[in-house]
Amino acid sequence: MTEYKASDLVEMARSRMDELNSRTLLLGHLPRNTTLKKLITVFKDSINARFPRKKFKGNRKYAFLEFASSEAASEALKKAANLSFDGKTPMFVLLSQKTGVTFPHPNTYQLSDFKRCNLIVSCLPRQTVLEDLQSLFPNAKDIFLPHAGPEKTLGSARIDFVDEDDAIAAFTSKHGSMVHNSPIIVNFCVRRKSGKRKRAEHEQKLSSDDTQVQKIEIPANSTAESVQVGVISKQIRKARKRRLSANSGAKVSTPSKSPKTPTRGTGVKRRRSCLNKSTKPQSIKLK
Repeated sequence: MTEYKASDLVEMARSRMDELNSRTLLLGHLPRNTTLKKLITVFKDSINARFPRKKFKGNRKYAFLEFASSEAASEALKKAANLSFDGKTPMFVLLSQKTGVTFPHPNTYQLSDFKRCNLIVSCLPRQTVLEDLQSLFPNAKDIFLPHAGPEKTLGSARIDFVDEDDAIAAFTSKHGSMVHNSPIIVNFCVRRKSGKRKRAEHEQKLSSDDTQVQKIEIPANSTAESVQVGVISKQIRKARKRRLSANSGAKVSTPSKSPKTPTRGTGVKRRRSCLNKSTKPQSIKLK
């Protein structure tokens, strides 16, 4: 068995994530009554179609279409420009165009983020059956192939191994194998905690980018001193607005009246105050 370095394995895993994104078409803003059968009828070159697992909210939903190659996906994107469903024009975009914007970039994943005994097989045609994968992965412990009925495979399968060496051997040798005339993508499964952490880090990065100070347009005839004064005055106005808004929303507390100092039993304090007054240096006016 050929030994692979950790850096080689992680680079292969990242490249296959890129390949999957380039072969996947994202359809958004679809009408609520849109079905997978209708999408497959419109996109006849697609090898499978699926809805996300989470429940939809509102009147719109989205779907994923996978193709046998990135060229076929790009060609389908061009044809989708004039399509409409129930009089509405959906949003069509390649998943690779959302990488780094909506989804974390594959280069952010390290080898520790993957399960090296579990493989995910993607871009499976709809007519794939369990026997196709059993013959392709004979050393697998378990094979899970989600489907919605006969010839309705949802496009991916999970392959579990007992021995990590067997999983790595399948990872390196079975990628690109043909299943029903379509090349498959074989990759390591992403750890659930790693996937959530990557998405959280990506969302935090996007929110931090939104809070950056916007660039100020500078007129061509402005000098450096005038620009600096203008920037400072703008910051002062912003700070003043924030202070006024904070004061307007805060409750005004009235100072409580301090109780009168009793005169009895305070002889010592009064004598001390007198001493303090007598020790103060007096100012002498010179004539």
